[in-house]
Amino acid sequence: MDTLPADFFPAESFDTLASYCRSVCVARRLSNLIDNFKDEWLAQDAGLDRYSKLVKLREVEVRNLLATARALRLTNQSRYRPTKAGTLASTPNFQKPWE
Repeated sequence: MDTLPADFFPAESFDTLASYCRSVCVARRLSNLIDNFKDEWLAQDAGLDRYSKLVKLREVEVRNLLATARALRLTNQSRYRPTKAGTLASTPNFQKPWE
């Protein structure tokens, strides 16, 4: 977000932006719980159920995150116009190694 200009988000989008930030935090927390889930816990029914619930919760949260990102026009597709996409792709913004 710090790469965007300060006026990128109008005041009427602040609630959606706050929702996006919450979704990012929740998705990261769920991912951390899943990443730290011990393999031996999966051998028990309760452990497998918990793991399954965590994965489903993360999936729902990521979908919510993507929906709010689209609403805020943060996705690449929302920032490029079809008329400009070809021009941007054909003009690289880096120096070629042989130059």
